[in-house]
Amino acid sequence: MEQGRLCGWPTRAGVVVVLACLVTLAMSGRPDAAPATGASACEVRVNPGDAVRRAVADASQGARICFAAGSYRLRGPLRPRAGQVLDGGGHATLLGSKRLRDFHRKGDLWVATGQDQRGWRSGECRPSVHDACRYPDAVYRDGRPLHRVMTKRALGRRSFYFDYRHRRILLAADPRHHDLEAASAEAAIAARPGAAGEGVTVREFRVMMFATPAQHGAIVASANDWVIANNQVLLNHGAGISSENPVTIANNRIVRNGQEGIAGAGSHITVTSNVISHNGWAGFDPNWEAGGAKWAEASHLLIADNTVADNRGPGLWDDIDSRDVTYTGNVARDNDRPGIFHEIGGRARIVGNRVTGNGFAKPVWLWGSGILLAASHDVLVAHNTLRRNADAIGLIQQDRGNDPQGHRRYLDDIDVRDNHVALGRGETGLVQDIGDRSVFRDPSITYESNTYEQSRGTPFLWDDADLTAGDWRALGHDIDGTFLP
Repeated sequence: MEQGRLCGWPTRAGVVVVLACLVTLAMSGRPDAAPATGASACEVRVNPGDAVRRAVADASQGARICFAAGSYRLRGPLRPRAGQVLDGGGHATLLGSKRLRDFHRKGDLWVATGQDQRGWRSGECRPSVHDACRYPDAVYRDGRPLHRVMTKRALGRRSFYFDYRHRRILLAADPRHHDLEAASAEAAIAARPGAAGEGVTVREFRVMMFATPAQHGAIVASANDWVIANNQVLLNHGAGISSENPVTIANNRIVRNGQEGIAGAGSHITVTSNVISHNGWAGFDPNWEAGGAKWAEASHLLIADNTVADNRGPGLWDDIDSRDVTYTGNVARDNDRPGIFHEIGGRARIVGNRVTGNGFAKPVWLWGSGILLAASHDVLVAHNTLRRNADAIGLIQQDRGNDPQGHRRYLDDIDVRDNHVALGRGETGLVQDIGDRSVFRDPSITYESNTYEQSRGTPFLWDDADLTAGDWRALGHDIDGTFLP
């Protein structure tokens, strides 16, 4: 059964939200699959200091592997077999770093030698950090990432320089009496290919300080029907979690990762009840990819009841012809870019979210919208509450080429209804830069029954004009809406 059909997609005649359906989907990677609960007895037990990679590889399919409390420093990822449950018990920490202890003084600098780690470099950085974000071999002092500089001369008290040629890490600040860690392992847990790695559950770990490349997670769910639940995933250089196939990601804290919390693609993806916050410290360019969570070329994507806050980039973002996407019940708060962003995609339902304080890093031309649609079609935006965003609900039309079926990516069949919007100093409406003004005359783009607070002045944007509430209604928008001063 298709996810959209199961949930009862909202229509123009009315918004149908089937709460029981959302609860069911929140507990499964596919609508017709139930995740493993990990309730069986532990077939395998491991302790800190054990050869845990071998223990996981040697355990039978479907085995529950229980990790005793403590820290497990990994040189490479655990690769679970089909159906295995990896259970951290809430007190096991998977570390992708090594301790930096043997510093020696050289002039004004402190030097750690013998640094052989050299991870896969990728991504695009903010102009202010040049290429520094592309290097995943991060350094942490007392649990905080240091800023990478690209020359010794640029070193300061909160930065480090990695001299790859001479295999050295250099600091300007005295490392004594501090805990210094250097990320070295690329991932904590990664899927075996194909059916050999399907149906795995990863639960109740702390996963941190891995040298994850851009768009790759410390937990990599690239086989079908994984369940990733009740983990803390933090301080990894690229993404915290990445997936390419049906997956359930539920009840995790995914915080303070260098690029983004979640990176994903594929079909039948369920992301529910996570905290995704403070990601994006490594300096990746949000115009490329950074922030809370992003999916590309995804279908049957359910994003429900998450708290997504204080990320350096969009909060929740799908891109590149994603379709059958639902955002519901989420709190998107204080993200640098849009709180919820549906970009060059197909059928989507953005219903019942609270979107506050987003978009102030780029508050121009509706790019600072709390909810933003770009060159997308068949979208319902309904029953959301938006307050104190740089802009409110933005529609942007640009030349974004054609989709794989050869259809032009274009704003079409957009229904914005029954939202409660506090406008403040921002704007709401539609803009274009392709010289085709027909988008402003498209009868399939409608605004109905919305409530606007702070609607004085000209906060409505349409056909390159700033409009009053009266001008807006004269165009046929929100005839039965409510406009509050």
